Amino acid sequence: MIKHLLFVFVVVLMGSFASAEMPAGKALTFADFKLSCQNPQQFQAQRPPEGIKIVCKDVRYTWVPVAAGQVRMATTPRTVTGELFSDKYHVSIEQKSMACAEAVGACSRFKEVGQKVETERAVTCDEILQFTGGLHEFCATATDQLIASNASAAQVYDTGRVMDTCGAPAAPAVIATEACADRDAARDRVERDRRDKKKHDRD
Repeated sequence: MIKHLLFVFVVVLMGSFASAEMPAGKALTFADFKLSCQNPQQFQAQRPPEGIKIVCKDVRYTWVPVAAGQVRMATTPRTVTGELFSDKYHVSIEQKSMACAEAVGACSRFKEVGQKVETERAVTCDEILQFTGGLHEFCATATDQLIASNASAAQVYDTGRVMDTCGAPAAPAVIATEACADRDAARDRVERDRRDKKKHDRD
């Protein structure tokens, strides 16, 4: 049981529009930027953009298992019945409710872990034009490749959120035993009534 969310924040710094010392120029969509590579004259430019870099930030969240817990299962009673027959004598049914069987099962606990990675890729107009997806898809691929090649490139941290499938604490054993005894008593009454009716019918 794992949740994975992916958020990608991207900034394109375009050589002819921006530099490290200068604020960004005219803002374009990724589709328009592709057009500026393909047809710079349409954007009142003499040449395609150069010095292009794509800055990607990827923040994802994952549920990871922690120490498992235990949960008490519903009690299951045990009833033993004996009846003796012979050619001369008959011993009536003897029925005994024995101790309830208790079972404990494993339950899972998880904590949410955040993973943040940033990367910067230098690209050319030719690479931009060859890429068929959106800017966020470019960054998703870039950050996946970075984590695959160097897991330590990602900053991992606990978010503080937890998921506990163990639920509420189990009822004390004495309560479970009492519930089991009540169930046995009800079953015994039904059995006794059945035997009494059978005897009455014979008489």
